[in-house]
Amino acid sequence: MRNRGFTLTELIIVLVLAGVAMAIVSPSLGRAFRRTGVRAAVDEFASTHSLARAVAVRYGRLAELHIDAGNGRFWVEVDTSTAGGVKDTVGVVKYVGSHRVTVTSTRTILCFDGRGLPTTRGSCQAADATLVFSSGGRTDTVTVSALGRVFR
Repeated sequence: MRNRGFTLTELIIVLVLAGVAMAIVSPSLGRAFRRTGVRAAVDEFASTHSLARAVAVRYGRLAELHIDAGNGRFWVEVDTSTAGGVKDTVGVVKYVGSHRVTVTSTRTILCFDGRGLPTTRGSCQAADATLVFSSGGRTDTVTVSALGRVFR
């Protein structure tokens, strides 16, 4: 009768080869994850910017895109009440720190009027903003034009 299975020597050889393969692949895998994290953060900002314009048009009221670069987050606020005067966060607060990405921004609040156009009314800042997303040597810049258009 023949015994089935692997010898201890065969198992050790396979584990050593797997370790060598992981040592070779690991650095490039880390770079790929950082690149993906920065790209995901840029995509989240672009979608949040689009959401701000859309809700401004939807409610016909001023929508604010808040950029808290120090904490790596951004969100949209708009007055959704029928009586007016009560701001609400629309969507979710996007936190890019979960991607291990840091953000710097030239603006902290971008606003859109009821037509979806950028405005500097009230505490709103000019729409021409530059945001830099970075993680472990990988950097991506997003520029928002004076007309509120996002360029990656």
